[in-house]
Amino acid sequence: MKVAIIPDSFKEGPDAFDIAKSMEEGIHSVNSNVQVIKLPVSDGGDGLTNRLIHYSSGRFIEMDSIDPLGNSIKTHYGVIDNKDIAVIESALTCGLALIPKEKRDPAVTTSYGLGMVLKRVIEDGYKNIILGLGGSATNDAGVGMLQAMGASFKDKDNNEIKFGGLELKKIRSIDYSSLEDKVKDIKLTAACNPSSVLCGPRSTSLVYSQQKGATPEQMYQLDEAMFNFGLMTYKYTSKDVRYLPGSGGAAFGDRERLVAEVVH
Repeated sequence: MKVAIIPDSFKEGPDAFDIAKSMEEGIHSVNSNVQVIKLPVSDGGDGLTNRLIHYSSGRFIEMDSIDPLGNSIKTHYGVIDNKDIAVIESALTCGLALIPKEKRDPAVTTSYGLGMVLKRVIEDGYKNIILGLGGSATNDAGVGMLQAMGASFKDKDNNEIKFGGLELKKIRSIDYSSLEDKVKDIKLTAACNPSSVLCGPRSTSLVYSQQKGATPEQMYQLDEAMFNFGLMTYKYTSKDVRYLPGSGGAAFGDRERLVAEVVH
């Protein structure tokens, strides 16, 4: 008999490799003759980099960044050398696991640290990048990430907005011009939920912000701030992503295809 074990990591818990090993031990405690095949996976959140680097015999690059509250941390990104691909996991800089429960507040947490990693990856010369968007403690639409890359989001007084999801409601102007040369040759594959949306009755703020520490009142405030971000983005890019499937995603929606491309 053969048994395939294909677990994901548990949110803020054991890694998928450890889970698979424990499941294998449990099966063998009942029947030692069972052939077990372990294939830990990731949904784009915690463990994505470990999964892809393990299966491709890649390596890690260590660097400094900040966590969602702005504290200095050590982090890393992955490199798949035979494909010249860099793998970035947002959970390693924006993850829930980086913040104690009593300090979680998507009104103030930022994805700036993720932008620091993305900026470093591009400066290191990688043009093919996989970005996993899962397990985050943030609700800032990636604005912090873009600020770290050089984009500008200003309020009505022409001041740069601060960190946090509620700051999105202050955006009155956007300037992406400093990003154009940096990203023009970059292929960025976002591993995200294919159905989650930025705005609407099932918006990312209303569905996910509470697990990131938002109060019921903050959920709706964050939703309004996100709507303003979507409106301002539409104004300055002529692309309306507010109700586009996947626009609010922070999970890995096309796992099988992506893993196949990387490994093979």
